[in-house]
Amino acid sequence: MATIISTHFDLDAFRSVIQEELKRIQETKYQEEKPTESSVTKLMDAHEIAEYLGLKLSTIYSLTHTRKIPFYKPGKKLLFDPKEIQSWVHENRCSTIEEITSGKSKG
Repeated sequence: MATIISTHFDLDAFRSVIQEELKRIQETKYQEEKPTESSVTKLMDAHEIAEYLGLKLSTIYSLTHTRKIPFYKPGKKLLFDPKEIQSWVHENRCSTIEEITSGKSKG
């Protein structure tokens, strides 16, 4: 036979506790999602990225035109995320002769 437990509580007090807890959760979540200055990546323009990579500006324009380099284009301005460019550079690494002959070739 099942035991029934009856609890008597004040509905308004219960509602108040729930609302306070929801408010606390929302504030905590907002603080977690709020970007900090260190977590926001500064985007670089075409001139900055050309200097960063040691390439001519025309080469950067050519790479964006052929979509070989990751970039953003809000309006007419080209912007680059340095972290994405760093990854792009590493993805385009060529293997050394030693790596090729030992079978550890990356391309």
